[in-house]
Amino acid sequence: MTKHAFCLHTHFYLPPRANPMNGILGSERSAAPFRNWNDRLYEEVYRPNASLGNFELFNFDIGNAILLWLDLYADDTHQVIIDSVKKVQQRRNASNMLGIPLHQSPLPLLSRRDRLTQLIWGKEALKSRFGVEPLGVFLPEFAADIPTLQSVVDAGYEFTVLRSSQVNGLPANGGAGPYQIRLSKGDSIQVFVIDDELSASLIQEMTERGGSAYWVRQELAGHLRSCGPLTLLYTDGNALGQDHMKEADFVHYLLKTEIRSAGCHLVTLEEYHKQGHQPLAELELIPYERKETEQQAHWRDALHDLMTECNLLFAELVGDNAWKIRDQAFSVENTEHIELIRSQMALQRAWANVAALETPYITDSHIIREAAYAILQIKLVNGTDFSTILSDRMTPKQISEFTEILHTMMQDARATGTYPVVDAPV
Repeated sequence: MTKHAFCLHTHFYLPPRANPMNGILGSERSAAPFRNWNDRLYEEVYRPNASLGNFELFNFDIGNAILLWLDLYADDTHQVIIDSVKKVQQRRNASNMLGIPLHQSPLPLLSRRDRLTQLIWGKEALKSRFGVEPLGVFLPEFAADIPTLQSVVDAGYEFTVLRSSQVNGLPANGGAGPYQIRLSKGDSIQVFVIDDELSASLIQEMTERGGSAYWVRQELAGHLRSCGPLTLLYTDGNALGQDHMKEADFVHYLLKTEIRSAGCHLVTLEEYHKQGHQPLAELELIPYERKETEQQAHWRDALHDLMTECNLLFAELVGDNAWKIRDQAFSVENTEHIELIRSQMALQRAWANVAALETPYITDSHIIREAAYAILQIKLVNGTDFSTILSDRMTPKQISEFTEILHTMMQDARATGTYPVVDAPV
């Protein structure tokens, strides 16, 4: 076996946008000429990468919302992804998949309790679908601070991934690590560090239609002359076909053939972690900062107040084991408190979608709809109406939309008496 290990991590995600009352995803103009973004990315990204066998080659994480959609509308591709993880697990005795918080919220923006729930929900959702429990986790937007990393450890994860721009103390020629970061409770966590500069060159070569062999000769070969034992690169999975259509082929030949010609062997992060490599150094985490727009700050304030009141009521109505019951939403069937748990999930979806307002996928309407659904579920339980907490923070246009959505949902609830759990494993 060659001495140098190589790993490409790929992040696949689409925010949850289905109507929480019926699970249906409607049309989205920004996805034209396709009906919606799920249809578009299925054709341009997920199906091509699955057909090429790329889900057996790269290390990856994938969001629950897109997995639910693939399971319902593109079962062949969904099954390829499932089978790919199982094949890698059997072949390497390690997964090529990282866990991911269920709703892709930047974790430092959540309370400690909500961070932990997001991490546990994500782990349990993947475990129920793939039959494996990942040892590492991908943090949305790479957002991390010490309390977040402590939550990662508390949720049972052993390592995560950061960018080189997020840490101080990287040793010369240390490569991707692993490294160690000390936490406040006396714990520590192992981290693998992405080579930002080399990742950028890889992405540029893909978008400029250069071949993977050319990139290996021009960029990777020079890098390997003065680097550590592991090289870790990163790319956004939704870009592997979305803009240029040939990125999936590029990645396939890079990982299948070309890295071997450069003297590398392909590894998964979990495989490398399980080999017992000791941390090369202790790193300092650079404090997390996220600059949000005025629109995002407005929604954060409104949802924070709503979530606070809903959490207090949840704890009061469910009792001493409230948070344990919430954490077990994917592993233990609980019909007694189902409306309250649905409300909690809707609020988490709304909070996550605030961050996604920067993308073409999410608008104010998605946040309003999730919040209305959460408020409705609570009202159905004991008549408590939290609608003014949100409407007091809204513009007249938003209040009109919110009132109409809430009215329609109430009519549908009375007519059907059924409420799908959009995030639940199928």
